[in-house]
Amino acid sequence: CRMLAEPVDPVFSISLDDSLQQYVSNFEREKISGEQLLKISHQDLEELGVARIGHQELVLEAVDLLCALNYGVETDNLKNLVVRMRAASNNLHIGTSERRKSPSYDGSSSRKPPNEFLTSVVELIGAAKSLLAWLDRTPLTGISDFTTTKNKIIQLCLELTTTVQQDYTVYDMEEKILEVSKVLNNICDQTVRTTSDPLMSQSTCLEEVQLTNIKPGEGLGMYIKSTYDGLHVITGTTEHSPADLSHKIHAGDEVIQVNQQTVVGWQLKNLVAKLREDPKGVVLLLKKRPAGTSGFTPAPLKNMRWKPPQAQVSLRHKSKKKTPGGNATMSRRRVSVKELDPVDYQGWLYRKNEGKGFLGFKWKKYWFVLKKTSLYWYANQMAEKAEGYINLTDFLIDRAMECKKK
Repeated sequence: CRMLAEPVDPVFSISLDDSLQQYVSNFEREKISGEQLLKISHQDLEELGVARIGHQELVLEAVDLLCALNYGVETDNLKNLVVRMRAASNNLHIGTSERRKSPSYDGSSSRKPPNEFLTSVVELIGAAKSLLAWLDRTPLTGISDFTTTKNKIIQLCLELTTTVQQDYTVYDMEEKILEVSKVLNNICDQTVRTTSDPLMSQSTCLEEVQLTNIKPGEGLGMYIKSTYDGLHVITGTTEHSPADLSHKIHAGDEVIQVNQQTVVGWQLKNLVAKLREDPKGVVLLLKKRPAGTSGFTPAPLKNMRWKPPQAQVSLRHKSKKKTPGGNATMSRRRVSVKELDPVDYQGWLYRKNEGKGFLGFKWKKYWFVLKKTSLYWYANQMAEKAEGYINLTDFLIDRAMECKKK
């Protein structure tokens, strides 16, 4: 494995959305370097012609992704992520205890939690999310203990986000949050106990893989899914395809670069186009997790290719054969709000529209219903059919981009 050098062509590395293409020439004209990108601010972006706040946020998010990639490769491992979540939980407990000792504390009557408390909750959710992302990859996805742990973290993060939005007194809110925090601490202890030393301490690394001799009409034979935080994860392959025959690609690998071009945070369609750019072959830079424990090794891609999720894209030519059995997601959506009773949580939430747009007409209000690990959203509280359905065991918890402060 090798470490990642300074991103090649940083301008195009941040051109992650179609709406940002109009600004590329401005960055090229000013010869913005990678070092300048690290320090770029809203004011700098305005001077570069990026006037819209939504577009500025997209650029800053892209820079954050590149920073996380460069700085996290050497340091991120399961042990550090567990320690980070434990530290966030402890900070929450200590901060709450200190506030309660103050003579001015009025938690019993006030319903407005202090900003530092909310910040601590956000940091705890962020730490939990990072650990969740690590547990959500091969080889840990094949270990039943970690599947249970992952589901529990998702549930607890939902509880955290729900609690801070309820109309509680500050004291009651703190009590509920601290209770969830204690459970997350127990998860940290359990993760340490059930994981071997090599898997706990091994960090990620980067490896270059070259796929050549691609036959016309064959494709690379990979399945790739994109996560909410801009990562592209390989989840499967076609047997005897170039990806399979290379013996260098494993489930859970992240695609970092394609032909020396950084693609972290790109739209999936742009990544696919880049992978298909040269019909003769492609050079991939992959971010790899630890291989596993003495008793468990990652499954080869050909054993994981049978049923790629709908969100994935296959880099092979489509077959005309139809899969029997119908659309399972659609059948799940034919459930009325009344049929889900009793539910775990329900309420009005805003969901981002799938269409393009950055300022206005971006969010729509839906009635969301959570039942165990199934999340449904409806047009209203009496709807007979859901507008959408998500199985939360396959997703990561994240904050909307507009909520993040720079």
